[in-house]
Amino acid sequence: MQRSSTRGGPEVVGRGELPPELAYVTLVQISGKYVLNEALFANLVRFFCAEGRYTPDAPKRSPAWLYSLPRMAVQPRSASPTTARTGADGGQEALALALCATTAAYSGIEARNTGMLEYASRLYGEALRAQGRAVAGHAGGKKSVGMDMVAASVMLGMFEAVVATTGRAYAEHVVGAAKMLDVAMSQSLKAGGRPGPLLTHIFFHTRIQLAFVYLTSTEKRIRSDAVIQKLLIDVCGWPYEKLPLDQQVIRPLALLIGSTFDHENYKDGNVFSRRRAIYWEAQDAVSTLWSRYSQASSGQNLFWTNQSTGMMDFREPFSAIQHAFFSACRILLERLSPAHNPTPTNASPPTVAAYLRARDVGFSYLRIHLPLCVVALYAPKVEQRRAARRGFEEWERGALRGIGALGLERLAGM
Repeated sequence: MQRSSTRGGPEVVGRGELPPELAYVTLVQISGKYVLNEALFANLVRFFCAEGRYTPDAPKRSPAWLYSLPRMAVQPRSASPTTARTGADGGQEALALALCATTAAYSGIEARNTGMLEYASRLYGEALRAQGRAVAGHAGGKKSVGMDMVAASVMLGMFEAVVATTGRAYAEHVVGAAKMLDVAMSQSLKAGGRPGPLLTHIFFHTRIQLAFVYLTSTEKRIRSDAVIQKLLIDVCGWPYEKLPLDQQVIRPLALLIGSTFDHENYKDGNVFSRRRAIYWEAQDAVSTLWSRYSQASSGQNLFWTNQSTGMMDFREPFSAIQHAFFSACRILLERLSPAHNPTPTNASPPTVAAYLRARDVGFSYLRIHLPLCVVALYAPKVEQRRAARRGFEEWERGALRGIGALGLERLAGM
């Protein structure tokens, strides 16, 4: 019902009598697409950021950087170069499209909705074109690499981790993000400061994905890529001692993975001495890190056997993931040992994966695939290798198809 206002225009009856917040609702219409994108993003976050059961007051381990990306995709860029948001044209658009594509893809797979997956694929194509424009604008070093460009590459990689349009697309996006991070980290450290929280957390996330790509690749260009070595081994110049322990352990793990390549291709006469030097360096690093980790537990039991189930139990989910990474290092140390002496392992990654899956620990899904693949490739016991392989087969059929496909592709070549 309407009546004429004093100015001759229509006026909603009773609007002046409503509280301001309700009167605002009568004037503003919220886009249905916005509501849909918000719901899809919340669905993705619930999957990848689920904390599961963790010790009260313990730090949360979920990828909190995910929460920052929607705001980055829509807010105006600052003109200041120190904000790390001065990317080439198209980076912000690519990030917004990549976010929408990835969230729609995950929900489409979860709901088995073909229409949603087709919609996600169209958005993905648009995101690729926008990212291409951003990269073209950066060519020649005229513009710095912005966080929107880096984040867009990471989200495109997550799309491929979920959907897997091709077997190697996930790996290519991870490598692309690593090359952008190399530039972004150099910019940040060159300015005399240290990387901001968002860049730091994306860098840590990408190192884990990059180590998985490094492990599963058989291409020489990946295995010998200087930027990949820089991120995994040299940490882009970041002081190694100041890294969190879960990032420190990636360095000896990457060294051992690289040494297995020499082990598989025994042609160079210097390979044996190089591999032996890497072995002792990695063994010392793993022993030191494990000792430091054990001492930091303040006498608490880190893991034990549950008497009622007979299964391995852990203090909390993040401790389980830490054990899986240390176990992966020890499996590689045993494989590469000059004396062929078995290196004792504490908890096998398949056991850890089962523990995490039973507790719906979502933040583990972008971490546990790395040690699990080490087991599938190199564990001394057949039953361990088979259990790890089953994990990748489940992912290939589920919501992590790209990661599952990449792991199985590597296993097929063994």
